[in-house]
Amino acid sequence: MTREDCRQWKWEFDPNSDKVYGLIEGFLGGNVEVMHFEGEFVAVVYHVSLPDSYPVSLPIGFISADKDVVSSVGRLITTYLECSSGFERPNDCGLLSRFGRNE
Repeated sequence: MTREDCRQWKWEFDPNSDKVYGLIEGFLGGNVEVMHFEGEFVAVVYHVSLPDSYPVSLPIGFISADKDVVSSVGRLITTYLECSSGFERPNDCGLLSRFGRNE
């Protein structure tokens, strides 16, 4: 990621860049969006590609407040964040506000 990319992302999420984390794309294949509110609910949207039927991806998913489902999705997220996509490339890139800093 270039310094310009970092500035752009910080600008996009301002004034919340100190609350937003960067993640390496690839969770569950990279075609999923998850809103996980620990202990409360989860919303999951998969973007399914069916090029022979639709010119764009088809969003399908679910929302659940079932504690077991919320917990299960939370464990999947935690496992992904604790792993890496390569040598010294953790999936959790840290706070957006720290992107581009040489610390």
